[in-house]
Amino acid sequence: MARLNLKDIITRYKWLILLLVFPVVVYGAKHFQEVVAAKLDVDNIRLDGNTISSTDTDGNIVLNPNGSGNVNLPDLTVDTVPVVDSSGDLISTSVSQTELELLNGVTSFITESSTSTFTNKSIDSDNNTITNIVNADIKAAAAIAVNKLAALTASRAVETDGSGFASASSVTSTELVLLSGITTIGT
Repeated sequence: MARLNLKDIITRYKWLILLLVFPVVVYGAKHFQEVVAAKLDVDNIRLDGNTISSTDTDGNIVLNPNGSGNVNLPDLTVDTVPVVDSSGDLISTSVSQTELELLNGVTSFITESSTSTFTNKSIDSDNNTITNIVNADIKAAAAIAVNKLAALTASRAVETDGSGFASASSVTSTELVLLSGITTIGT
């Protein structure tokens, strides 16, 4: 068998070489043009301009750094809650993490017209106002100090009814002075 040098191999097998090399060049050029056009497909991920998308229908994109690395989103503000705006962009808000935690467990809006029942809560009367309380709203056992009650008719004796509630009697203060010191009933 004769030995062939490189020139002889190329001359004898040029058609075979063209068949093997031409598809690689064309394939490489095709993908090179896609990279130049700012679009690249790698497995199920497409890089297209500023967009990273999945080529799988309903495919997920998982950002999973190797080891203890982080996924950094540089345009977000530290310690604020990010939201997706109406354009679909992830943006920072002025809501802090602490404010978000205050909403934990809230299931509805509290408004001026809301009716809510608070259990075991303290309401500071210096900073809050409760309006429209009527007599029926106050329990009989509330033990409210007398000086906190509505004023009774002036210059009248105070009496209690069968339930122990204070009210103004028909006896005037003048009549009370006349009765003062009397220990027996006389004529």
